[in-house]
Amino acid sequence: MSQSRVIIDLNAVDEDGETAVFLRDVTGGELKVGWMTTAYEPDDGVCAPARVASIREDLGVAFLQVDWKALRREDTSRPRFRLNKRGWVTSTAAHTTAQLQTTARVQSAQAAGEIVRRATNGVAH
Repeated sequence: MSQSRVIIDLNAVDEDGETAVFLRDVTGGELKVGWMTTAYEPDDGVCAPARVASIREDLGVAFLQVDWKALRREDTSRPRFRLNKRGWVTSTAAHTTAQLQTTARVQSAQAAGEIVRRATNGVAH
């Protein structure tokens, strides 16, 4: 028996920490309560194992308990990601941009301080 896969929305986590998925988005098998599946987000190219917590056939949805700590890139040609301490997914590119912006601000402040120091010949006012 092959393991099923289902598309998830990384931001669709309810108050119980479960992720709702559409049954129509299941491929490679079926979902049954208690069974494991692979939850994946194709746009970001990430996937993680998930346990089926419940199924609402009448609504065409299932609720998954996704193992967020096991989230990984599925396709190496996709952008990288990282998990912050709250378990939120952020892109490495965004993280790098924020680091560069912070570095630029620090360097600008240091340069401004150097200009003031030179203009005042190191005399404090």
